[in-house]
Amino acid sequence: MDAERRTPIFVISLPDALTRRRLMQAQLELPGMPPYRLIDGVNGRRLHDDELCNVYDDGGARLRMGRSLTLGEIGCATSHFDVYRSMVAEGIAVAIILEDDALLGSQFLCVMDRLLITVDPSRAQAILLSHVVRYSAWGARRVDKMHSLYRPYEAYGGHAYVITIAGARAMLAAFPRVATVGDDWIAYMRERIMDVRALVPYLVGTSLLSRRSQIGERYASPGHPLVRWARKYVWGKLVFQLVVKPTLRLHRQEQTW
Repeated sequence: MDAERRTPIFVISLPDALTRRRLMQAQLELPGMPPYRLIDGVNGRRLHDDELCNVYDDGGARLRMGRSLTLGEIGCATSHFDVYRSMVAEGIAVAIILEDDALLGSQFLCVMDRLLITVDPSRAQAILLSHVVRYSAWGARRVDKMHSLYRPYEAYGGHAYVITIAGARAMLAAFPRVATVGDDWIAYMRERIMDVRALVPYLVGTSLLSRRSQIGERYASPGHPLVRWARKYVWGKLVFQLVVKPTLRLHRQEQTW
């Protein structure tokens, strides 16, 4: 297939993140790689009040998540939505979206070639290429001898995924302004905004640069001690292990790189 007609890659990166950009360029300028485009990410900490009002729905965030989003979360989600708008405006059927701390596996090209021919642009869908903690074995679909697509049960991070133009449109319709974190994958499925699948084993890891976010830190709530205890022992030890895990045929994926 001609390089110009291959599925493009969008790399989200802050304009001054030169080290991260060099890392991505070193990976994506190898022979055979599809065309890529660097997208200037949004630094939420530098948004003025009027800019925040234009891109962020605090009431919607509180309703969905029970709290306001951090400036880092707003900037990160806004960056991904900017890519969705570009896809729709340019009529890009399917795109690969990476953040600038992504570390591509050695089989990236050959696995992506097999995966992408199965993707239907008319379906609102995202396929996670990164590590997911848990996934359900029900309804697995094989990609090759080693990789299969599964329904994620516990998944975080937006540093590597495939999304269709129908998925981009669905996300923009559901969120005229940012009202949740950009990687709220399980909620997207639960609310039927789009279908989400995970490639297992995962194909894209994170570099050491991921240990320090340049866009901004995420919210981390310590929670009430009683809530933490109930989550750990009542849910984690009893309900999850005895009911949820066997019913959904959940498997845990180790993060090895």
